[in-house]
Amino acid sequence: MKDYILYISIVFFLSLFASCDRGLLDDMPLNKKSAYDIFKDSTRVDDFVLGLYTYLPGVYNRFDGEAMLSSATDESTQCKAMHGVRSFNDGSLQPTSHPDMIWADAYAGIRQANLLLDNIESLYASTSDEKRNAAINEARFVRAFLYFELIKRYAGVPLLKRTYSYDENPNIPRNTFAECIKFIVDECDSVAKYLPTVQPESQMGRASGVAAMALKARTLLYAASPLFNGPSIEGKNDPIVGYGSYNPNRWEDAAKAASELLQHYPGTIDLYRTGTAIFKYGRGFYTPAGNKELLFVKTRAKDNNIEKINAPVGYTNAIGGVCPSQNLIDAYEMSGGKTYDPNAPYSNRDPRFYATIQYNGATWWDRKVETFMGGLDAEDATLNATKTGYYLRKFSDPEAIIFGATKTGLHYFPYFRVAEVLLNYAEAMNEAYGPETDYFGNGRTAKWAIDEVRSRVSMPSLPEGLSYSEMKDRIMHERQIELAFEEHRHWDLRRWKKAKDILNGLELKGITITRTIDEPTGNITYTYTPKVVEKRVFTDKMYLYPIHTGEILKNKALVQNPLW
Repeated sequence: MKDYILYISIVFFLSLFASCDRGLLDDMPLNKKSAYDIFKDSTRVDDFVLGLYTYLPGVYNRFDGEAMLSSATDESTQCKAMHGVRSFNDGSLQPTSHPDMIWADAYAGIRQANLLLDNIESLYASTSDEKRNAAINEARFVRAFLYFELIKRYAGVPLLKRTYSYDENPNIPRNTFAECIKFIVDECDSVAKYLPTVQPESQMGRASGVAAMALKARTLLYAASPLFNGPSIEGKNDPIVGYGSYNPNRWEDAAKAASELLQHYPGTIDLYRTGTAIFKYGRGFYTPAGNKELLFVKTRAKDNNIEKINAPVGYTNAIGGVCPSQNLIDAYEMSGGKTYDPNAPYSNRDPRFYATIQYNGATWWDRKVETFMGGLDAEDATLNATKTGYYLRKFSDPEAIIFGATKTGLHYFPYFRVAEVLLNYAEAMNEAYGPETDYFGNGRTAKWAIDEVRSRVSMPSLPEGLSYSEMKDRIMHERQIELAFEEHRHWDLRRWKKAKDILNGLELKGITITRTIDEPTGNITYTYTPKVVEKRVFTDKMYLYPIHTGEILKNKALVQNPLW
């Protein structure tokens, strides 16, 4: 199958690249830039490779500068009414208008990677094989990652493996889903042998061997999942949008890939385990020193933007941002065998709750959060205050101050981390072999993996003797809690084919908190009243994204996804 034309000439392409203010070859006239100018020079090659990473999908509050993808799920909504992912929730998505339509940007990054791969062997002769091979394998990793980002949204897409010129046929059809999966997995297997096993702290954000293996494991997990492993959402055997028929061996492949990653690097990768149970979970997103959990991350310059966007609105310069839902709050278990007290709903919860949620009475910076009516951070405090009674704490560094003598901090959004690998492993093992079968003979069962994730935050192990379906429910729950706000819930509900059941007709809930002060004694009591904040819509066609109408008009061989 021929590859699809996504750019037309090297000189024109490089001019476009420079015009995007990415800092490449700013010292040269645009009409003089060529592949030779870039790839003969090791410094420029490294700049080019670093530029490839900018094409990976954005993270944090990436929609309209404030909204998270979590607000297109049952995890949250946004404080601002007209937020960037609202069309996911009201059913107004269109092939011409979609907040997460990454097709063009992803193929621009693939085009960049192909340009390097097509030219570097012949032109980059002035440096060592080690540097040349590093550039080649990083480019292949980024390209594979971009293809994964495409297939989880669109299923089978055109596989572009080289660059093209004007006179070649641009009308190239989509590859099958199976071809796309094979390409990504083969690329991961190949580059993992040559990339550094892990990157040093100074190079966080660059590809490594464990990152490639993590990408392979996640890709195979998605490929085994119901959305792609069986008939399409129309009930058809469509090789473009999935394999077409169910095959349990795909779960075995996913389990093996995750097992290899966990088995081959003992001591090199591990859960972050420094500090209290809350810090073991929460600090891992902004603490690089000794952090073996982060396998591949999106880095950024030191700032306090995440804190500004998501902090409770009573703090100077705070925006409000993400409002976690009561639906998510209710999913957090009690800790230490405690029973739930409706008069003290935030006591004795899973430690991950305290590292993730800003709730009424939580200590943040120099005071306690006040989301009770009339409080500094309450829904009646200002226009863009919380709708649900909660704000987001996860990813925020308490030392990155947004008021007074401001301070900045480092932030590491995890594309891949060890906890996810453990959860991927647990899911694949349970599907392939059951909850407690030690198939690989190393003691690592599905139950073991879940217990590892839970023990890090001092949560009790799962009970013995769970059935397959009981373990499946526990794995889904554990992913909801452990991976909250990391953009997994959006994709998990789709690949499990659970999104329609959970999101369609969903009442996204919040809480109204009323404070009462007893005048004679000064005692304070709070009353918690549940409320419905929003109702959600999800239809079958939303399991896969639509390809933008403009792409189909340009490439007439493209076929739109089902029901769009």
